[in-house]
Amino acid sequence: MSTDLLAAYDAQVRTALARRPPRGVTCEWDGPLLRCSDVAYRGFVGYRSLAGEQNVDALIARTVAFFGARGEAFEWKAHGHEQPADLPRRLRAHGSFPRPATLS
Repeated sequence: MSTDLLAAYDAQVRTALARRPPRGVTCEWDGPLLRCSDVAYRGFVGYRSLAGEQNVDALIARTVAFFGARGEAFEWKAHGHEQPADLPRRLRAHGSFPRPATLS
């Protein structure tokens, strides 16, 4: 996939929830991260890019603590094209367990 298409996807899709969250969903920013919560379902983490972010591990730890304090599970999708390239490893180090990708 072209870098232009990936950049458009990152800019337009990955944080779209912040522009129009569904009823009952609250969203807040922590630096580059968008955290969305829904008491009936589960949380979701979105962002355009973490490239150049100095302390990704601290962002992950704060996110785990945020949802943990709410007793809420959350989803953090890692994409193959993003930086840091070791994001999946970092998420696992903070207790995240990946699910296999599915096509719908």
